Amino acid sequence: MKSAFCKKDCIGLGAGCGLCALSYYNAYAYLLCSILLFFALMIHFRKPAKEIFVKALAVFAIAFLIGGWFFIRNAVIHDGDLLGMRTSNESAALYAADEYKPENRQTPASEGWNFQQTYLQTPEGRTSNWLFSTVSSFIGSFSYMTVHLPMVLYLLYGALMAFGFLVFLFLGMVPHWFRKKPQLLLFVMLFLACLVTLFMDMYNTYFSDYQSQGRYLMPALVPLMIWIDDGYSSLTAKLPAEWKRASCHLTLLPGTIWLVLFLISYIGFLIPGCCMAS
Repeated sequence: MKSAFCKKDCIGLGAGCGLCALSYYNAYAYLLCSILLFFALMIHFRKPAKEIFVKALAVFAIAFLIGGWFFIRNAVIHDGDLLGMRTSNESAALYAADEYKPENRQTPASEGWNFQQTYLQTPEGRTSNWLFSTVSSFIGSFSYMTVHLPMVLYLLYGALMAFGFLVFLFLGMVPHWFRKKPQLLLFVMLFLACLVTLFMDMYNTYFSDYQSQGRYLMPALVPLMIWIDDGYSSLTAKLPAEWKRASCHLTLLPGTIWLVLFLISYIGFLIPGCCMAS
């Protein structure tokens, strides 16, 4: 944003887009938002059309060199199926167990469930609803999602994130993101990346495969942590003058708490969960 996408930034953006293209499809929200942000900023900086075209072409060429081979390969060996989704369904129809074949797979859509039944009610045979299971496993559920953290850890993680985000909404969002157009554009694209990721997960859950797993929302973690960090930074900046000397230590407090929670989760639950899975 500061350099209006110099050559080095175009190379970095192209490499990021190429890697995203090779990643899980949930990361495609960043592809979309990165492209939109690039053109929005170029227009904001009033760059000539020729420069926009050359830089966009450079970004595309680098992304294609890194990730294009995969889609060309799919198209060649799978009769034009660029993303491989049709081939995946055909393979499932041939080789999957009967209950997992596409034509036999039960989904909320095929069962005629409404929004509440799908996302808020606990389905038969499960211990929690989609919302709770997704949020809790977004923080941490291990092994085959059979090893969970104690509720107190989920509450502490959630409180730490929620407080930072609320402070961001009241103290950081307007002065840091809304007063200059480039920052506003970045905020909009980060917010859109979160929304697209959530929509894709909910859509897939309803129409394709009921999955209440927080890993599908991991792309939203990046914007979320940026905003939470901004919230805590904004809070320390508002401290009274007599607290300023200690503010550097207070700034480290949320990260220290997070590290302690992480170590407890990692040593006490993740490692034993991996041992159980193996």
